[in-house]
Amino acid sequence: MKIKIGPLCVEFMEKYPKVKEWLSRRPVNTQKNYGLALKRLCEFTSITPDEFQDLSRKEARDIAWKYIKTLLNKPSVASITMSSLKSFYRNKDGETLPFDSHKGGKHYFNNLRRKRVAYEHVPTKKEVYEIADMATKLRDRAMILVLFQSGIRVNALCSLKYGDVREQLDRNIIPLRLRITENIDSKLRGYSIPFYDTFIEKEAVEALKKYCEWKHRESDNEAPLFITRSGKEFHPNHVWSNYKKCIRRAGLNAKSISLHGLRKAFRREVRTTNINQDYAEALMGHVLGGTRENYFNRNDSIEELKREYEKIDFSREGKTAEIEHISDKLRLMEKEREVLKEKVKVSGDVTDSMWKVIDDLKKEIETLKKNQR
Repeated sequence: MKIKIGPLCVEFMEKYPKVKEWLSRRPVNTQKNYGLALKRLCEFTSITPDEFQDLSRKEARDIAWKYIKTLLNKPSVASITMSSLKSFYRNKDGETLPFDSHKGGKHYFNNLRRKRVAYEHVPTKKEVYEIADMATKLRDRAMILVLFQSGIRVNALCSLKYGDVREQLDRNIIPLRLRITENIDSKLRGYSIPFYDTFIEKEAVEALKKYCEWKHRESDNEAPLFITRSGKEFHPNHVWSNYKKCIRRAGLNAKSISLHGLRKAFRREVRTTNINQDYAEALMGHVLGGTRENYFNRNDSIEELKREYEKIDFSREGKTAEIEHISDKLRLMEKEREVLKEKVKVSGDVTDSMWKVIDDLKKEIETLKKNQR
């Protein structure tokens, strides 16, 4: 298996076969983060990966914590670093690093995250559309709308191929289905889900179609859906950089809004809609709780899932505006009905008068005939 890591790590990994073997069993998108974390630990502590594995559990824990403490201003990075070091050390006789709540236990990082979450702002539907409207490129606008209306992760967006949407775009299918497999979103491997389905609505479909008509006129199905100027697929960092510019143009605080916030915004729209709980979780690509996953057939539930998705209100004006528009049409139709009713009534009166004249004429004719005799 080819390991997808940067050039800074290649020499390091080739030097230590154990590290290369360890990384080859990790998801593709995890390999780079884990490899860099181990490399930086070794540089910080001046020990080799083999020496790190040969330490006792507590010695390895203390050395790892000494390095991780330098990363505590970035809780997510510190947490990933700890996960990578625990994963690598566990290869030795199945032993694990004994971290506790005072030295990097799971609750330690959860508390750090809670402080940061207090400042996080999940954009409302109105704000998402305002951010999307600030995109100067059709590509960036399509990306934002697809992320919001589908709820997929940014790494999945960057892994989509043109062939994943080509046929549906040509047939103008709305909502357009996105099948997210473990090759598109590597996180599914950890959830033991081979795939899940989600959709995008009219505005995202229209933006995506315009982008594809411009960018993919000569592309084959294997071309990345979203392409950089050099013709390569996008990296999540590039998506975040462009999204941050749009946030600032919309007059919002880019420090309090994350790219993952689009997935959370999608989740909020799902929660505010009367959708079956199993389908709500399925649209997010989550494992269903308890035994529900065993009885939920993701292949046979596509049409039901689509009907549930269509209940979500992604319109800019909202369902209330649609109802008001329908009410106006009904009032107009009611007026037209009353006018027609009056016309029918008048027509009925005319018809009755005509029949009365005819009857009178018949009587006069009969009288004339009798007089002639």
